Amino acid sequence: MATMLQNDDSSQKHIEVVRRHQRRCRRTKGAAEFAAAIEPARANLKEKLDGRLKLIEMEQDARDDLELADGDLDDCVITVSDRAKEIDRDQPGQNLHAKLFPSGRTTDFTEADILVEPNETDKIAVAIDSLGKEHALAPLAARLRSLGDAGRNAAKAVGDAIRARKVGEADEELAQAELRKAYEMNYVNARGKLGRRLAERLFPRIGRRPPGGEGGGGPGTGGGGPA
Repeated sequence: MATMLQNDDSSQKHIEVVRRHQRRCRRTKGAAEFAAAIEPARANLKEKLDGRLKLIEMEQDARDDLELADGDLDDCVITVSDRAKEIDRDQPGQNLHAKLFPSGRTTDFTEADILVEPNETDKIAVAIDSLGKEHALAPLAARLRSLGDAGRNAAKAVGDAIRARKVGEADEELAQAELRKAYEMNYVNARGKLGRRLAERLFPRIGRRPPGGEGGGGPGTGGGGPA
């Protein structure tokens, strides 16, 4: 009996096996109808696979944007620290740096969790505000808040991208199941019309690898990144 597709086969394997099946059908007298019958399910899975790969790219881009936003915020924190130290040197006794960075470490902020840092740097902005609108550091408070908002927006975009990618994976799995069902139905119908011996020729041999041995771009096979 012809080997059927399995639910742990990748989308790419589904598509490739069905392509070969369709080619065999078109080259076999009286079997072209089976190539046409399975085409909608094949095309649907191809669309869902392409869509998921695009969603993976979007997630990767969102993660890159978040890292870049975090870097910009880190740079601003370091600028605040450096300028505060300069003011302390020029005006001894202000202890400005200690007011803004009680621990004395900028790394408390620059090495904070990427999702938490914007909230922490808001505290520096509040401390700068308390110095008055005319203070030399005053413009940096607005800069910190702006970059903090950019970081929060970038984090939200990552979350949205992850959710979209998971929906794409679920849609792809459904499309895989539909294609497997169409493939099996073709086998049943081909045997009914052409007989077992001729029907078997329409279905290529499907090699099997040990668990974990197949690559290939199906949901859950290494494309999505950390959730």
